[in-house]
Amino acid sequence: MKERIIEITGIFFITILLAECVLRILGFEHYRQETYCIQATPPASLISHSTYGMALNPGSYKILINDSLEYTCQHLPDSTRNTGHKNKTTLPEIHLYGCSFTYGMGVDDEESFAYLLQEKISDYAIINKGVPAYGNLQGYLQYLEEIKKGKDIDMAIAFYAPFHEERNVMNPSFRSQMHYGLEVLGILAKEKGRFPHARLNDGNLEIGYLDSEELYRPIPLRDYSALANAIQEIINGYQSLGMDGTKATITIFEHWARLCHENGTEFIVATLLDDAPSLEMNDILKKKGIRTLPLGLDIMNDKQYNNLPHDSHPNALSHRIYAERLFHYLSPESFH
Repeated sequence: MKERIIEITGIFFITILLAECVLRILGFEHYRQETYCIQATPPASLISHSTYGMALNPGSYKILINDSLEYTCQHLPDSTRNTGHKNKTTLPEIHLYGCSFTYGMGVDDEESFAYLLQEKISDYAIINKGVPAYGNLQGYLQYLEEIKKGKDIDMAIAFYAPFHEERNVMNPSFRSQMHYGLEVLGILAKEKGRFPHARLNDGNLEIGYLDSEELYRPIPLRDYSALANAIQEIINGYQSLGMDGTKATITIFEHWARLCHENGTEFIVATLLDDAPSLEMNDILKKKGIRTLPLGLDIMNDKQYNNLPHDSHPNALSHRIYAERLFHYLSPESFH
């Protein structure tokens, strides 16, 4: 019996070794997370949040990305980014909801499209609610919380890019990226956040939460073994079944539009990228009676619009174009 166990064990490990070799020959590799470095001075420009996962930490910061791209930012006491207006409390407000593109990662306050739009519009306060790594679900929850507090918002602009869809449902691929990002920022070790995710149940929107320690639990050796990584990808695919990011995102926008209508807020979805999924989302939302603004630029592929090789976020030129298009797309009736 002992010899039989040794024989079976040996066959098992030889099979594992052969499978690993075959996968390597076929071009499969162990899991590789893209290296990304963010350093803030002072530290902790982003902090954990119990509803949104993360939030802006009030204060003034100098941010260094990948040891090469530096920008400065001011996070206001209400956890929004500075847009330069001095009389926000006395003016009707236009709120901008989005991710790092809306926030303006990689550019100074004065170069962000929110700040530039504020310079063009003096009768309204532009509130930049964008936060790196947010999807559209966080924006919806931000608006919901503001309304519950009795906030009067004249216009809400939700910025959309196709990569928000995986964030809205928190699929396994994005959860692993988020886990790595929290480690880079040092948030995971210090504080625990709760990350929202959307699900559809018979067409109805349901919102659940994942604690930060639940984001990523890979099988052992994924970072070293092609076989372990392949098995993890199969598991991820199985777990992703039923996570329709596009339908969930459309449903979020529908709920958001209804909520805005009930509270006297004009609601607009602005698409940030020039690609097929963004054009399709525009068409779908228009048919549902939701106002859209096609602001699309080819940020990902056209180097004139991004900060590569240092970082892939929109550069100062893109932000100027976004600001111009936002100002001209919005009807004059919006600014009366």
